[in-house]
Amino acid sequence: MSFFVRTCMKSLLLIVIGFTVSVMPAATALELIRKTSSATIVIPAEAGPYEKFAAEELQTLLLKSTGVALPIVADNSQEITPAIFIGAHPANAALAAKLNEFSTRYDRFAWECKNDRIFITAPSNSALSYAVWDFLEKTTGIDFLIPGEMGAYIPRLDELNINDRTVLEAPAFDFRSYSINADSYNPDEHGFNAGEMFRFRNRFNMWRALDPADTYGWLGSGHSYNHFLPITRYAAEHPEWFNLQADGSRKTTPENGWQLCLTNAESAREFIQNAIPEIEGMKARGIPEERILLCAGANDTVAWCLCEPCQALRDPDGTWSSAVLNYTNLLARELAKTHPKVNVLHYVYSDYGRIPSKVAPAPGVAACITSWTADGSLAVNHTASMFDPVKNAICKAVGDYFAAHCQGIMNYGYYGHYSIFVPFPMVRQIAGDMRGLAAYSNVTGSLSETHNMWATQSPNFYIHAKMMWDPSQDEYELLANYCRKYFGPAGELGFRYFDLLQQRMNSLDRMIGTTAELPAFLDRDVLARCRSLIDAMKPMLAEMDEATRFRTQMVIDGFCLTEKFVEAMELFNWGNDIASRNKILENIAWIENYCQSPVGRFAFEYPMVEGELNQIRMGLQADLLNLPEGNSRFGGSLMWGGGVKFYAVTDNMRPDMWGYLVPAGGTGTLKLPLQAAAGRRITGLNIWCVPDKAETDLYVVADGTEHLVAQKLDNYRQVSIPAELLGCNRLEVVFKSKVEQANQYGLCGLNLEMEVR
Repeated sequence: MSFFVRTCMKSLLLIVIGFTVSVMPAATALELIRKTSSATIVIPAEAGPYEKFAAEELQTLLLKSTGVALPIVADNSQEITPAIFIGAHPANAALAAKLNEFSTRYDRFAWECKNDRIFITAPSNSALSYAVWDFLEKTTGIDFLIPGEMGAYIPRLDELNINDRTVLEAPAFDFRSYSINADSYNPDEHGFNAGEMFRFRNRFNMWRALDPADTYGWLGSGHSYNHFLPITRYAAEHPEWFNLQADGSRKTTPENGWQLCLTNAESAREFIQNAIPEIEGMKARGIPEERILLCAGANDTVAWCLCEPCQALRDPDGTWSSAVLNYTNLLARELAKTHPKVNVLHYVYSDYGRIPSKVAPAPGVAACITSWTADGSLAVNHTASMFDPVKNAICKAVGDYFAAHCQGIMNYGYYGHYSIFVPFPMVRQIAGDMRGLAAYSNVTGSLSETHNMWATQSPNFYIHAKMMWDPSQDEYELLANYCRKYFGPAGELGFRYFDLLQQRMNSLDRMIGTTAELPAFLDRDVLARCRSLIDAMKPMLAEMDEATRFRTQMVIDGFCLTEKFVEAMELFNWGNDIASRNKILENIAWIENYCQSPVGRFAFEYPMVEGELNQIRMGLQADLLNLPEGNSRFGGSLMWGGGVKFYAVTDNMRPDMWGYLVPAGGTGTLKLPLQAAAGRRITGLNIWCVPDKAETDLYVVADGTEHLVAQKLDNYRQVSIPAELLGCNRLEVVFKSKVEQANQYGLCGLNLEMEVR
């Protein structure tokens, strides 16, 4: 018997006999619903809006499942039978007291079936609806798989009988969320956007809970320096607040590379002054200080400042971990003067993602550990949990350190990230991350940068939501249950499909999540096995109800996009001719066309599609040997050579994972020809490149003569080609990169901006 079949038998039994996490043995069964009779939903006589909301959710979802509309009455009588008592009803007093003895977690809830009555209660408005949804899931199987009505699994039941039991629930983590686009296929549901409603039904509470007063607040963002101290506002008057550059000047403009000076106490005071109104705004909405986090995250680029005090805090491993933590400490000490219960969240990321050697966290500092993959940072390998002691030893050590030294700890995952057009199986990894966090006694929460790839990655989102609440659950049982509900008669095929992908991910030595890795992850054999499972689903579509068919067809479509995208990446990585370039563009156009359809916009979070495709398209759309009149752009990342390799001639340089390596050491040369269309001239050329740590010089060959244009190029610095070298139909851009040892990168990124007249 397969794992899927065994698990589904277990899930079916839960619907029939109930799930008891409880303190009461099963006794008599309450006949809650039968076509000829039904219970009454009872709310307090002076019920508030959220008690009414919870009762309406119960009524509506049971109606969809059974066809019976249970009446709702507002009455403080405890004698009504059979009945479901909701909220702060006097009949719920004993259960509420039992719940408070069980846990003090803010979002705790309870429900109980006893004789001919059901009691559902919680101390907060949002948790009351959590209790209703939990009751429905454990007694009927109703579940919420993706946003909107098409995403709800609602089994059709002729009757509903529930055995006596008591269910007491409290979350493992206080802060729980992942990003959900408010746009969705069905835009409104019970007064809320379907995306928001999906958040509530998954018991998310960061940024916005069902009742705003129940929110766990996060001020700023992961990269909040600019939010609270915008450089455009302060640089003119306070240049000393910003990072000192190699030329002795302070960074005063907002282009790539600006940070704060990490030892400036005056700027920290202003930072907090700007944050206080936002803190007070949250408090005015009923959110207490202990449920507010002020994020102290450096801007989303490497952190650095070359002033002497900051340099003194640079760690021996070359990172800026101590320096960035120093600034977080300045903020925490300043905030403690006025708001001592608000924690300052230290973002552990990028080149400040290691254990600090010169500074320890101050009181009031909590830590957010990101799943960042760069070798000079946390070096996370996505084939295992971020807390795996072997594959992710660095991240595990960092987590252990901050858990031991901070007020609290949480993680920031990337469970729905990287390429949006392919599966990114993280079931085992999510489970390991949640259990790893739960092992810390001061765990605060979990969140994920999860873009809404419902067609390819939705199991990740379901399992993350479930395990933030209870990390002890078995992730593969959750996956099997999800697939049974999601695909209906094709449930086992769906489970085998996602399990195949998960096992493939688990088998890899390393995965950091770049699009360039996709052909190795989804190789021809894996794609063929996936295709056979997807094809086997198609005949079953006719057996499905409308919602199940919608969900299944979306996964089928998603796999078609996966095949197209992986083929494009194979050609992008290893193709080297114009035919390869043209096929890549053809596949991209096919993908974009699907994503512009109504279902495609929902399936792949449409606002992200253009940016995702442009990572590839930008290096391909302009034909460098036939530049049209007007302005053109070309370039981007040089992973596996990027679009440059279709045109460039190299000497002692070859494409590799992150760009062009200089394999023999010394100097490598890359020559890139540019030619305007017949009868046209190149009249403008701006160049930005990323030489990484190489010493790279830029030359232009015009009219057969090589001219030195710039020496020792800086990362991302614009170089404008002098007018005297332009005005011709054809020229050649030459990069000469000198490295200290073999197999160092000489060029990792390139952008061209060209004008043709």
